[in-house]
Amino acid sequence: MELERLDAPQYLPISIVIADVNNLKSTNDTYGHDSGDLLIRRTAEGFRKACRENDIIARWGGDEFAILLPNTDADKAERIVGRIREQYRDVSVMDLPVSVSFGIATRTLPEQSLSSIMTMAEKQMYANKRGEKMR
Repeated sequence: MELERLDAPQYLPISIVIADVNNLKSTNDTYGHDSGDLLIRRTAEGFRKACRENDIIARWGGDEFAILLPNTDADKAERIVGRIREQYRDVSVMDLPVSVSFGIATRTLPEQSLSSIMTMAEKQMYANKRGEKMR
């Protein structure tokens, strides 16, 4: 598995981004699953455009993606997420803007497990998502 391969010191630091596509359920409910699928495809296209060739993008669940950024510190990961956000500035699906909530965590020490870093990124994503809904 790719995650096991990246669990090696030569890939440190490694950042993990967990991304949640906002409004997927409402898109599916209002416009149908074809529109929801289009939303997922457009989101993935934006990730591919903004990420580097060696970054790994995987659909993590129904509306979540995991992006593995080998040899990437926290600052560089923030810049990559900024580039991803730029991809959605003027994109919409069925008049709904494409919106994504992100959580980022970085592994800097070999003794840190990738699974714990993923959990940290996921927790940050949920905290960010709650904060975005409160605005």
